[in-house]
Amino acid sequence: MIAEEKATLISTKIHLASDKLWKVALFGPDNYKAAVISHYLRTKNKKLKKHAIQYASDFLSGFLNGELNNRVAEDALQYLIKFDEDVLFPTPAYPKFTFIDLFAGIGGFRIAMQRNQGECVFSSEWDKMAQRTYYANFGEIPFGDITKDETKKWIPNKFDVLCAGFPCQPFSIAGVTKKNALGRKHGFDDEKQGNLFFHIVEIIERHRPKAFFLENVKNLVSHDKGNTFKVIKETLQDLDYSFHSRVLNGKHFVPQHRERTFMVGFDKHVYKDKEKFEFPILPKPNKKFRNILVSCQSKIVG
Repeated sequence: MIAEEKATLISTKIHLASDKLWKVALFGPDNYKAAVISHYLRTKNKKLKKHAIQYASDFLSGFLNGELNNRVAEDALQYLIKFDEDVLFPTPAYPKFTFIDLFAGIGGFRIAMQRNQGECVFSSEWDKMAQRTYYANFGEIPFGDITKDETKKWIPNKFDVLCAGFPCQPFSIAGVTKKNALGRKHGFDDEKQGNLFFHIVEIIERHRPKAFFLENVKNLVSHDKGNTFKVIKETLQDLDYSFHSRVLNGKHFVPQHRERTFMVGFDKHVYKDKEKFEFPILPKPNKKFRNILVSCQSKIVG
């Protein structure tokens, strides 16, 4: 009876701790501990288990004191992350390739890759609110700031495709105009966001994925009279990857005029210059916003 009462008390404390941690500690640029726990729960990767239990202990140490041990910490993992087996966009049952999702936002890249039978093995997103939405979509908390070694060290050694929609503000028309008006640097000279492309390069060089899939604004191609795009292209080609690029418009899929630069490349060491890639012919842009509203309304009513 005493043992049952003690277990109930510990469980109550864990739930209270989870509510507090959820609000202040599990999301943000330095959230690698929460990310490890959530990735372990979702993937059951044995390499993450020891770290997940240790990080759960770190989170709970101020709440349970002498009642904390490895068994308690392991039992508490799913409560800390509010783990749920059911997610909106689950990993394909029989994936055909693996990918990592950098600058993940709320997961647009991931949805597309999963629909093509891809399995996400690592995700990173700096913004804590985007992390929360990403968790709601996929049941995993993305790792935080990709510029930090503590984040990069959790990237798996091997994966097939690197996906990254790296920040566009230093290159976009609106972003450049604003920075010029404020007397601030833009492009690669933007100290906060301009060098993030080179972190992608570092990861590609270290892990040698079979392919990369990058996205940015239309203005990336013409920024600094084309010099910015020239640097991007030549840098990736110097790593012995092919390079294909095209500006595509989102109006072919959604009721919005949204032009973006897409860049795709393949490891020449793997494909020996035999890869054949062409950007697809896009469907006619016939999406209407009112049709989406009607569809959403019918789902709500139904």
